[in-house]
Amino acid sequence: MTAVKPMNHIEFSKVIDALGLTQVSAARFLGVDPRTCRRYVAGELPLPPAAAMLFRVMLAHGLAPDDVDKLDGRPNRSRD
Repeated sequence: MTAVKPMNHIEFSKVIDALGLTQVSAARFLGVDPRTCRRYVAGELPLPPAAAMLFRVMLAHGLAPDDVDKLDGRPNRSRD
């Protein structure tokens, strides 16, 4: 299996913006504390590879966070 290309903090910030997420809603979507998401954005903590892959797939296929929540059967929890 090919390794997932890391997503740096600048790319992460652009991705959550493109998906219409705030840092708080991105944290909720990923199931992490908002402080963790702020650390991703600040470049203090690397984004997990699975999260990077998920966001890239979402962008490539035009999927919104709500679409992914529906696939998982989760209630909408990614919006503020």
